[in-house]
Amino acid sequence: MQNKIKRAKSPWLLPCFTAFWVLAVHSGPRFAPTNVLHTVFTLLPPPFLLIPQILCAASLLRRAFTRKEVALCALGAVACIVACFGIIETNSPVSRPAGKADLRVLAINVHFGSREMPELLAFVRSQNLDIVFLEENFGGESSPADYLQKNLPGWNLVARKGVAILSRYPVSNTSAVDLNKGIFHALLSTVVDVQGRKVRAIAIHWSAPQSAEGWNPVNQAAINKVEELAKTLNVLSESELPTVFGGDLNTPPRHHAISTLQAQYESCFLARGSGLGWTYPNRLPIIQVDHLFVNAGLQTLDAYVSPKVGSDHRGLVAELRIR
Repeated sequence: MQNKIKRAKSPWLLPCFTAFWVLAVHSGPRFAPTNVLHTVFTLLPPPFLLIPQILCAASLLRRAFTRKEVALCALGAVACIVACFGIIETNSPVSRPAGKADLRVLAINVHFGSREMPELLAFVRSQNLDIVFLEENFGGESSPADYLQKNLPGWNLVARKGVAILSRYPVSNTSAVDLNKGIFHALLSTVVDVQGRKVRAIAIHWSAPQSAEGWNPVNQAAINKVEELAKTLNVLSESELPTVFGGDLNTPPRHHAISTLQAQYESCFLARGSGLGWTYPNRLPIIQVDHLFVNAGLQTLDAYVSPKVGSDHRGLVAELRIR
């Protein structure tokens, strides 16, 4: 008799777990940035957040056909599918402003082991880009940034740690802020003279949650993001020049740090991009960790994710107009 009760109850364990999972997924962004629920349910790639819902829907549909409990199980399966909405959002801007762009900006993590990158060079040329933000730019005089500069006559290069900015226009007033003690993460700012108009360009590389090394590095990354966001906002407040900033922030849009930036600045992809905006990993992107933002001095005309250009990330491109 007890075995029958257990068998009767067990099919509903997965739906109950799924209900709690969905509640946590949608509630996670509301918790404090360093809270474990916020960390887990905003940093996980969106497809991972759908796994329990998909498994539950499949289980309920199977039960509906095999045990003839059609109404209840089908209703539960539909509820699981509905619960997926809002987790993966496809961006579709209402309209794009007409007119010619004054600046075309690319942000891309080039991977610390990269050196010569002919695919990236070809992309920069084909898209007629003006400014390129690079993260994980290492290798000294053999770095991807140096390779690009050597093959783009007249372009200017500034760099700090593994962050670099390439510009076809003259640059000045360059400064940098180290975001932590590591060799990777920094904020690099420079002023670009776009045919007589000053534009501030800021390349940023925030820390990443190293989940493969256990929970402590993930928790530390959550703490780091609070500090990195504060340092970023502080630098942004120092000037009222038209500003474009971003790079590999290692943070999805659901996280507090990105939603804070979106509340104060225009997210280029959110404003004018189409599709998912996922940039990592290169072969089959499942998450957006690369971002570009502008202040009120610039307007986004278009934004799109690049094709494969020889890195483990896809790049993010924004076409901008100076107001």
